[in-house]
Amino acid sequence: MRYAEDGAWLAGVIELDEDEYGGLPAAAEAAYQQILEFHVGAEICHLLRTWTFLSRINEGSGDKERYKQFCVGRAKAFADHEQNLAAPQFPAATAVGRQDSTPKLQVCWLAGRAPGRPLENPRQVSAYRYPRQYGPSSPSFSRAMLLGQQTLLLSGTASIVGHVSRHPGDVETQFDETLANIGALLTHASAASGAERFSIDTGSLIKAYVRDPEVAGVVETRLRNELGPDVPLLVLAADICREELGLEIEAVLPGPLGHTAS
Repeated sequence: MRYAEDGAWLAGVIELDEDEYGGLPAAAEAAYQQILEFHVGAEICHLLRTWTFLSRINEGSGDKERYKQFCVGRAKAFADHEQNLAAPQFPAATAVGRQDSTPKLQVCWLAGRAPGRPLENPRQVSAYRYPRQYGPSSPSFSRAMLLGQQTLLLSGTASIVGHVSRHPGDVETQFDETLANIGALLTHASAASGAERFSIDTGSLIKAYVRDPEVAGVVETRLRNELGPDVPLLVLAADICREELGLEIEAVLPGPLGHTAS
């Protein structure tokens, strides 16, 4: 585990070898247990945002799919620490697959001295309320985290409406649905914050994950056409948590974290 903090915010990373824990579910539980335990009683105690990277995320069938097995371990850790949370809530999150076969599980996270406000998307069923078909344990994350009235952390967002994947195999149409989901979430966040409408501008940070590296150029071009040439943008190759999806987009917008520390 490694971290850096400035008295108001803490950024950390933990890396575990799945084989040393007997498999992915136990490694995921251990990683999140260690993160949550680290913040118990600390001044910086509010878990706001996580990023998880694991290999072969879609390998396995039914409940044995690796993403579903990861969700089982993560959910156990949150359940064990529910009494330690200042307010029971899940962080905003991204979980994507590295395109390799190494057994290393990596979790990065952001924590703050002050709590955030978790938000859900009116176009989507909350991930932690997904029906049983998506695995033994529903994914433990919120669609976004609002920090004060200044900064919004968007979870990885894909072409899912309700709880159903839309446009399987069609990345360009998935792109349109994903932007519609982001737009709905920004509208909801604006109403929840009481601030001016959240929008993506040059102060935002946008990251897109694409399953097929060959479509990275298409996704980048479409994002540039939608957002303009000066919005900071990173496009990465990564496997998405649902096998039928080829694209996921996350964001930080707008306003520096320091403005919300009080």
